[in-house]
This record gives sequence, structure tokens and C-alpha cells, in this order.
Amino acid sequence: MRYLTLLFLLLAGLAFAQAPVIPPIVGLEYLQSWRDGVAAADAGRDPLVVACFGDSNTEAPTYTVALRTLLQARYGDHGIGYLTFMTGRGAIPGAPRLKREGKWTDYDTSPGRDTPPPAPYWAMDGFWTVTEDADAAITVTHAAFPGDMHYRNRIHYQTGPGMGAFSIFIGGWEAARVECAAEHAGYGLSAPFLAGGFRIGKITGKVALLGFDYDRMKMVRGVNQLPGGTFVHALGNGWGQSTHLAPTDEAAFKAFFDAVKPDLITIMLGTNDMHNAGVSTWYGDHMTTIVGKMRRAAPGVGILLIACPEAGQTKPGAALEYATVAKEVAAANQCAFWDWRPLMGANSRRAEMLGYFGDGLHYSALGGSVFANLLLAQLGFDLNDPRHWPALRALPEEDARAAITIPRLPALAPGGVKAALAGEPAHTIWQVDQPVAELRFAVAGAALAVHAVVRDGRCLPAEATWKDCNLDLYVSKIGSWAGDENEKHRGYHGIVRQLVLKPTGPATKTFTAHLSGKDDTVPDFPWQVTPLAPAGYEMVALIPMTSLLLDAKTDTFLLEAAAVTAPGPGAPPGFNRCFLRGVDGGAFRDNTRFAEVRVKEQ
Repeated sequence: MRYLTLLFLLLAGLAFAQAPVIPPIVGLEYLQSWRDGVAAADAGRDPLVVACFGDSNTEAPTYTVALRTLLQARYGDHGIGYLTFMTGRGAIPGAPRLKREGKWTDYDTSPGRDTPPPAPYWAMDGFWTVTEDADAAITVTHAAFPGDMHYRNRIHYQTGPGMGAFSIFIGGWEAARVECAAEHAGYGLSAPFLAGGFRIGKITGKVALLGFDYDRMKMVRGVNQLPGGTFVHALGNGWGQSTHLAPTDEAAFKAFFDAVKPDLITIMLGTNDMHNAGVSTWYGDHMTTIVGKMRRAAPGVGILLIACPEAGQTKPGAALEYATVAKEVAAANQCAFWDWRPLMGANSRRAEMLGYFGDGLHYSALGGSVFANLLLAQLGFDLNDPRHWPALRALPEEDARAAITIPRLPALAPGGVKAALAGEPAHTIWQVDQPVAELRFAVAGAALAVHAVVRDGRCLPAEATWKDCNLDLYVSKIGSWAGDENEKHRGYHGIVRQLVLKPTGPATKTFTAHLSGKDDTVPDFPWQVTPLAPAGYEMVALIPMTSLLLDAKTDTFLLEAAAVTAPGPGAPPGFNRCFLRGVDGGAFRDNTRFAEVRVKEQ
């Protein structure tokens, strides 16, 4: 029996000795930006952003997709991040649809695919596409997403001498014209724009597109209601080597990093280096150049160098040699380093047998998941930490009514309204992320004084008229009801007056009135309209309180304002509201959207 016990202990000891040891990340102290980014994402302040540079195992949907999935399962799906306009790179699940028309020439910095253009390079992943075809176009269509969501897009392109221009279309509307010409070659980014899809066209001259990035958000009054999130930018190139990334212009790194604001940069290069040139000193020199450029372009952002595992066709000893060089480069440049080769075994044979590699060289989806889970664990990210789950926290109620205070002034003439209200706070009407109107109010004598500035009112200069634009005012007494069943349960009963003020030209205007949604007698009151350049108007009005179903002594009432605007030729008019608390449904809904006005005696 004693011998059996000893045998059992011996076997148990052998089993314990063979248990894998997860290699730690060396230099975790250099990754403070990652820890700060996690804390910001936990608090819902900023997204957690990782920029991953590498070869085919970074380009293909392997560990970067798994890393994105793991983190977005905590912080929510806010989008993929940066994508190239090339159609031949590794597909990413959930990416927007891409359709190209006309003639485009694709460039790739790695000579394994195409002859690369002369250095310096500008694309972060080594891919970009060029055209001089006036009929060329690229259409990007985002996936439909439930809820009142928006996609914020941004185009990355090359600038320089002799470069041309392109336009960004949203539907049939030419939202922006982008000029690419510059005195020196450079990295350009368009202004961000909200659209569920867009088209790049109207090409003039030579245009070189690097890619685009996007994020999914919910905008109310210019404020993103879904802050935080996660972005994992997969900046891999299938034939990528350190010799291909090193010539990237430092200004391009800076422009990209300034735009996406990474919390962590990972670099996993070396497999193609050791399988091609096979000179580790060259690899060390290139990696030193890359790290130096990135550190200067993104000061304070932690950089993690990851050693490549030993693949089936790797020359014996090469993986260890290159890992040693990468570790030395990391130590010399205050970067972190992770070598997980020991887990993969010689030639990654065990991992291949277990299905972690599809061909002994490239990770499968399963292998990418193993990689991502181990990486997060070694970074100190606890998947079970409840702080990483902001999506599961209770959201605040949105029923609170806006409250504003307006003054009570002596009677005014129309010409004195603007000056009398100049010191009052402006109440802004938003079109998702852009302010389109500002209004100021006061009770002046027996009238409601209004000063409104409406931008993007789409004035048509040829006719000096406005098309499909108006300002709507809704006024009701406290305790009134406008027809929403929900309001009945809250004890509101009564009536509401709606005025529709529609400018038709500098000297002419029309208005209509409704009472509880039905046509009503149009009240008579003085108002003036002044055109604003380039496409808007300014309005002052003195609306009799009695026509609003109120009296001049009323000290509290409910008020709402809305504007119908259009941001440019061909764009559909947008109905936008003031004092919004919930989602803008695009039309008058119920009194919970009203501001509770308190009139302040002077």
C-alpha cells in the first residue's frame, strides 16, 4: 500500500510538473495607458482602444476579432474601427458592405502581393487604393442596427502635390467636398459625419484612399448617449514584415494615433522576417525604427511587442532568436514584451493538433480566441470583474421635464425684441450632432416675445425664398393634455396650441395654428424675418398670450419648440426639437417633452 501511495504521488507530481505555465508580460509597468483606458471604459467616459500591428495573423479574422469580441461583450458593440477600402484583404465579421465602381488600382507595401509604391508609406496596414477615373466610386453600407443609432464615419486619405479631390455623398446629398492637394505629402482625415452609409465619388485628378474608420453611437443634442465601448483596430498585412512597416511616415502614425487615440499598441511581427530575409539584426533595426516612430507619434501610450510562435516550416532556433531580439528592443525602448512561444511547443505541433492553427502557421478562430483570452489575462484584465459591465447597469429614467426661466418685460415693439432678449440664455434645437437653431423667450407685456436664429434653413438665393422650412411653437397650460394616452395616466387634461411659422421670403411669411391637433383660427401678431447667409433666417415675433390660450399674468406654462430644416441641397428636411429628454420621434408626441416655463418678475 505504501508503494502504491508513493507511485500515486510520483504520477501526480509528474502531472503537476507538466502543467503549462502562462508566460507573464515583461514590462507591465510600461502599460499604464492600458490600465487608465480600462478605468475610463469602466466609468463609461471613453472607449477602450487597441491598435494591433502585424502580419497575416493580425489581418485575418483571428485574435483581433476574438479580442474585439471579448471586450465588446463587456463594453458593448460600438463598431469595428478602421477598415481599408481594398476588397482583397481578410474579411472581418460584421464589417460594412463595400462596393467599388470604375477603375481602382490597389497598392500594398509588401512585395508578396503587388509592387509597392516608393516609400515613405502612409497606410497603417500597408493597403491603399488609387484612382484617376472620374466615374470611379466606392459605396459603404453599414449594417442595420436596432434603435435610434448613428454611425460616425471618417475618411483617411493621402494628401500631396498634384493630388485631386473627391466628394462624400449621403444619399443624393453631397455632404462634403474633400481637397487632397497639399504642398507636401501627408495624411488627411475628413471631418466626421453621421450616416448609415455613404458614397465616395465625383473624382477629379488623382485620389489615394487609405481607408475609413467608424463608430456606432446614439447622439442627442450633440452628446453621445453611449460613451465608452471598445475598438480593436486590426492593422495587419498578410505578407507583413518589419521592413514594410518601418518606412511608414512618422507623420502618418501621428495623424492616425491622434484620430483613434489608442490606449494600447501591439506589434506582432517576425514570422515573415524569419521566413524570408532571415537576418535577425535587420529585424532588430527595423523594430527599433518602428517603436521609435510610434513612441514619438503617441507619447505616453504603452507598446507591447509580442513574439511570434514557432510554425511548422520555421528554421530550428529562428523563433527563439527573433524573440530574443524583440525582447531586447522592448527593453531598450521601455516597451512591454510577451513571449508565449513555450505554450505552443516545438513547431506549434500540439497547438495544431488541438485545432488552434489551420495550417501550422495561421491561427484558426479557435486559436485566435485562445490567444486573446491569454493576452487579456496577462494584461491583468479580469473578465469577471463587474466594473467591466457598464451595459448591465440600470439606466436613469428620462421622464424628467426640462425647466427654464424667462423674464417678464414691459411691452415691446418688434424692432426692440432682439436687443431686449440679448442677455437671455439661448435654448438650442439640435439636428443629431449639429445645433440648427437658437431661441430666446420672454413675456413682454401681453405677448410672448420670441427671437429665433435658424441655421441651415435652406434659403434658395435665386428665388430669395425658403423651401420646406418652418419654426413650430407648442404652448399649453400646466395640466393640459395633447392627446397621448400615457399623459392621461399622469393626470394631464386640457388643450394645446401649436403655431407653425413658415418664412417664404424676406418680405413674406405665413403661419398656421392648430388647437389639439385640429386647424384653428390663425392669430394675428407682428413678426419679422431676416435672411442669414448662407442658408438660414432670423425671426422676431410678439405672439399675444391670449392667442396661446394663456393670459399675460400667467407665471407658469409648458413650452416646446421645433424646427424643420435641411442641411443642404437634396437632403430631406429634418424635424428637430428643443427641450428634448428622450429620443426625438420626429414629431410632436406628448407634454413630457415640454419645458416647464417659470416667468420671473423683474
